[in-house]
Amino acid sequence: MTCDQYILNNIDKVSFANETIIETPKINFENYVTKNNVLVDLNKIIGSDHSDYYNKTWLEALKNLKRPDRLYKLNCDGEKPNLSYYTANNKLNYTTNNWTIYIINNEFGYISEGNHRTIIAKFLAALGSIPNEIIIPKVVYITCKNDNFHENKRKQNKLLKFFDWVKSIKI
Repeated sequence: MTCDQYILNNIDKVSFANETIIETPKINFENYVTKNNVLVDLNKIIGSDHSDYYNKTWLEALKNLKRPDRLYKLNCDGEKPNLSYYTANNKLNYTTNNWTIYIINNEFGYISEGNHRTIIAKFLAALGSIPNEIIIPKVVYITCKNDNFHENKRKQNKLLKFFDWVKSIKI
């Protein structure tokens, strides 16, 4: 079974599937530190800076990856399928590997590079196929001056869900 079939057959087990991917906030930051090969909890990643993915649900993003062939060719059969590409646990070379996550105020993460890999990894982790904590080759820790921006993004996310619900009403 390919991984897209595996994920879609088990989508009811993925709690975040219908949550909206939040746009990386435009913020004034105090400072930042870049670290390589960092263990990151995929549950902390809530957004992206790529316009093809933010403001869509995680499931919509998964179904509409710009290069879905990686997901379709990936075999999720067997006890231990080779999913190492989605875990990066072999400490990839951050200079040649385009996979970067911004973590703001040590709270939430946003995808900067590696949208496909991160989106697929979140689903695989939710289904227990890979660990929830994986090594990301490049992580930028940003300290934000405005501590309320995450709360503002949560409110925006709730409004997006409300508008989606209103659109779904058939009159």
